[in-house]
Order: sequence, then C-alpha cells, then structure tokens
Amino acid sequence: MMQKKRTPHMEFHQPGRPEDLPSPHVLWSHGAALAALGVGIRDDWATYAVEDGVLHYDDGGGNEWRLVWVEGGRAVLIGCDHECSDTYDWYPNPIDFFADSPDWMPREWLADYEDREPIGFVYWWDGESWNRVDYPEDVDDDGLGVIVSQISSPEGAVDEIRESLEYAHWKEHTSRVIDERKAESSGRELLRRAMERTVDAEALSSVLGLVAGDRPGVPAALEVAWRAGLTPGTERPRLPAGHGHTADAGCSMASAR
Repeated sequence: MMQKKRTPHMEFHQPGRPEDLPSPHVLWSHGAALAALGVGIRDDWATYAVEDGVLHYDDGGGNEWRLVWVEGGRAVLIGCDHECSDTYDWYPNPIDFFADSPDWMPREWLADYEDREPIGFVYWWDGESWNRVDYPEDVDDDGLGVIVSQISSPEGAVDEIRESLEYAHWKEHTSRVIDERKAESSGRELLRRAMERTVDAEALSSVLGLVAGDRPGVPAALEVAWRAGLTPGTERPRLPAGHGHTADAGCSMASAR
C-alpha cells in the first residue's frame, strides 16, 4: 500500500509548547475540510474524520489525536504519537496531564478517552490561548509537532490535500496527472471557505473534480462539512462544559467519574 508521509510543516518545539499551536478554529477548519474530502474521494486510508462531533486524526500507525469544542468557545486537543510521545507512561512518576486544568474541561468525555486511548499530550484552549501542564525537564518530546503541525498552516493543509489526491490516483492505477496549480488554488479556496464557514458544493467540487473514478463525491463530502459546521448557517458541534473536579481529582481523569 502507498504510505502517506508524516512531515511537519511548521516549526514546533520539542516538546510542544502552547504557543506553537494556531487557534483551534484553524485546526478544526483545516482538518474538517480534509475529512470531507476524504469521504468524497472514498479514501479508505483517510487520516482525518469527523465522528460524533469530534475531529479525529489517525495515521493508521498508532498515532492519533482528537480536537473537541466545548461550550463557551473553548476547546481541548488530546492525543499521542507512539514513537515520539515520551510523555506517555512516563517513568517513574506518570505525568498528570489534567493537573490544574480548568473546571470547564469535559470530564466525562476525557475520562472515557483515557480509558480507551494512550495520552501523550493534552492542550486546552480557554477562548484566547492554549495551555498545558508543565512537563519534567528531561522530557524530549510529547509528539505534538509530529502529528499536528501538518494542518497548522494553510501551506501544510494544502500539502495534505495534494497527498490525498495523489493517493486517490495511485489507488485507481490511473496515468492521469494531477494539475498541481489547480490543486493548490482550489485547495486554498476550500480552506478559506472552511475558515469562513461558507463551504458549498462548488468549493468541494473544484477539488474533488481533480480525481477520476466512481466516488461518493460532492454530496457525501458536503454532508461531512455540514456536520462539522463548515457550511453557511451551521454551528460547530460542541460538548457541554464540565463543572469542576470531583474529590481526589488530579491523579487522573478516572477520578472524575
């Protein structure tokens, strides 16, 4: 199978710092636009998806993150890179990613995530800036830059769009060559519309029209864009805010149950 590359596009610190990240509006708009294209192309190895109101990245190699909106214009980014997140299962004292986290954090959702997935980083957006817990001084990396930087800029997101189109051509065994200029211009326009939440069939068709084959196409992609709140008159999905820590909170999110 053709392997998709994981190449950082923005310069992130190691380990990541809150100031490395753009606003969640950028991450959500770029990632959700890619999720819509993945469905329209019928990319069975799509790395981005919008599921149950959550933006989900999964590269198929055990490296994942999720971005979720929380009422009040806030957001949480959580994930792990199995190769680069030194913070996961830190020895001898595990890192409490939720120490001193704000009361509005969606505790039940996070506790459920912690039960199912490894955690290498947790960043939260309070409406103005990102934050995270302090790491031990000898942590080399938390994996943030390796798996999030790709969509942290328009340039990186356009490269992700181009790779999705190339994968679609490879899968179809077609000799058709992607028009690089059209891919970039239509990709940038789609990302701009996603940021403005004005995505429509025309914006999706301009990108999806660059690939051949029998595909779900624009209607399927538009449905994803609608669910993600990228189309006119829609709202982004969001979780209700939490109401503070319960007794003994701070050791792990399991204590929030």
